Amino acid sequence: MTIKIPIEIVNLEDNSCHLFAGVIFNNDHKGSLVIDTGASRTVFSYSHLKDIAENIRDAENVRSTGIEANMLKSKQAVIKLFRMGDLVIEDHEILLMDLDNINTVYETMGKKEIWGLLGGDFFSDYKANIDYFKKVLKLRI
Repeated sequence: MTIKIPIEIVNLEDNSCHLFAGVIFNNDHKGSLVIDTGASRTVFSYSHLKDIAENIRDAENVRSTGIEANMLKSKQAVIKLFRMGDLVIEDHEILLMDLDNINTVYETMGKKEIWGLLGGDFFSDYKANIDYFKKVLKLRI
C-alpha cells in the first residue's frame, strides 16, 4: 500500500529550499517537519513535544551530531499518536533534541517553525520516494 503525503517546498534563499510535511501529534498539536535526506535519524523538537510526550528519559546508547560534528544531547520518549496524511503511528518511540537554534534561524528568515526532522531511518522504514513535481512524499506500508 502506498501513502501519499503532501509536501511544501519552501524557498530559503536564492537557489536553496527545504521540504516540509505537516504532522499532527495526539490529534491536536499541528506542526511541520523538515524532510531532511541528509539526516541519519528522525528527531523531534524537545521544546515542542516535552508537554505531550510520555516516558521522557535520557537517551541511552544514542549518539547524535549536527553538521558541526558537536555531540548533541538527546532524550527518548513515547508519543501516543503521530499522523502525517493517512499515515498513523501509535505509541511510537521517538528521539527528542533541542532544535531551538534551528528555529531561531528560521524565525529570522520568516519561515516555518520546525517540530522535527524526518531522517534516513524513516525513509528506509517506509521506502520513501520524494516526487518534487507532484509535491508528495510517497511511503510504502
